[in-house]
Order: sequence, then structure tokens, then C-alpha cells
Amino acid sequence: MKIAFYLCENRDHPNNVIKSAFDYCPFEKDLYWLNDFNESHLKYDAHVTWGMWKRANPATNRIANIAELSPCHILIEMGYIGKRDKTPDAYYSINIDGLNNWGKEWQTNNIAKLIDCGVNIEPLNNYDGTMIVGQVTRDSTVQHYDHVSWLNEKLKQNKNAWLRLHPLQGSILPIEHDKKCTCKSLKSAIENHKIGTLITFNSTSGIEAMALGVPNVIAEDSGSMVYDQKNRDSALIRAASRQFKLDSIPWQQIKKAAN
Repeated sequence: MKIAFYLCENRDHPNNVIKSAFDYCPFEKDLYWLNDFNESHLKYDAHVTWGMWKRANPATNRIANIAELSPCHILIEMGYIGKRDKTPDAYYSINIDGLNNWGKEWQTNNIAKLIDCGVNIEPLNNYDGTMIVGQVTRDSTVQHYDHVSWLNEKLKQNKNAWLRLHPLQGSILPIEHDKKCTCKSLKSAIENHKIGTLITFNSTSGIEAMALGVPNVIAEDSGSMVYDQKNRDSALIRAASRQFKLDSIPWQQIKKAAN
């Protein structure tokens, strides 16, 4: 198997992740800048990028070409659960031919992976509050949808719900609502506002809410890892099984999935 890895200009942390994955990969490989991608690169059996292309970031446009043309597009992103910071031993999600729930079901779901993450799984609560969780509008997971319109629609349907806008963008979104959550963490938001139902669009907040004991997690986008997931244990195991530390990515298993 021969793999091409791609760096993206002005993205220090993603580039460090790609470089580490490149170093640990046991197969024949080459490292390029993303803008170097062209038809001659189709000689590779797989192509590795940090995440999907983002409409808000033109520097990632070539990822759209890779996604369309690659026989096996491997996408690395932040993990869903457990250690999710920028340190070397953090967890990263490894996706094939699509991000999150849109990707190939290539992983072996194993409860041991969930245990390895060291996450404390809280008992299901009996709260009756509702919270709607927002995402960064420039993120690739919501760029196919008008996220502000979605939030306003959900608020109209759930007038008494708490609204928790994404910390990176919440203050600048044109959304009026009397019950805005200002808690710094999702855990404190759930505890302070007694949240038993969480409505989200993305994967991470849904997975985290499940682990924190929210019994009713509703993901309205088919790309979310918790979309239509009725069994909490299965959903958490599935998410944990698709994430790895960079020195333990199962390249041989990925090779089998690519064939």
C-alpha cells in the first residue's frame, strides 16, 4: 500500500498531527502540501488529510478534490471522547471516505476501547430540562446547512429550552433567546439546568452528553455519530472504537478496509 499525506498551509496543530501519523505509518508513503495534489497523485492507494474541506477556508479546497477522486480518503480529526487536547497522547478519530457517520464502517467496535479512553460514564439522569447546542457555523459538519436557521427553528419548536451556543462563536451569532446558557462546560450546563434532553447537530456534544448521563440525545443530522443511535452503550463503544492515539492507528486494518 502506498499512501500520500497532506499538510495544509497555516494550520500548525493539524500539520503536527499529520506529520506524526506519517512517521508512524509503516507503509510506503510521501508527504506533500495540500496544494500540490493533482491527477498524478492518483497513483497512491490512499490519501490522508486533516478533516474535510471547509467552505470558510479556501486553503482546504483541494480536500474536496481528494474526496472525489481518491480510492481511499483517510480523514483525521479530533476524537469524540476522552482526551481531546493538542498533546501527543490525545485521541483522534480516523475516518474513511467521509467524516463521522458519513464515513465507512471500517472499525471493529470493542468495549475495551471505551475503557481505554478512561471516561467516567455517568448514570442516566431523570432531569426534564431541554437544551439546544450550537456549532461553529464555519465548521465542515454544518456547512451543508444554514445552522443559524436550524437553531432558530429548534428554539421555535422548544420555547422553554436552554440554548448553549458554541464557545468559539456564540456571542456573534444573530440569535435572540431569553434562556442562554453561559456555563463553561457541557457537564456544568447539564447539571445546572437539569438537562434530560439534548438536541444537537454534531457528533462531539452528542457523544459527550450520552457519557454525562443525558437519557435523550437527539442528533438531527445524518452525519452525526449519534444520529439514530438508540442504545447509549453501543453508541459510545462505536465512537471510542473509531479513535486512536497517533502511535496506535491500525494501519493494517485500514489497508483491509481500503481494498
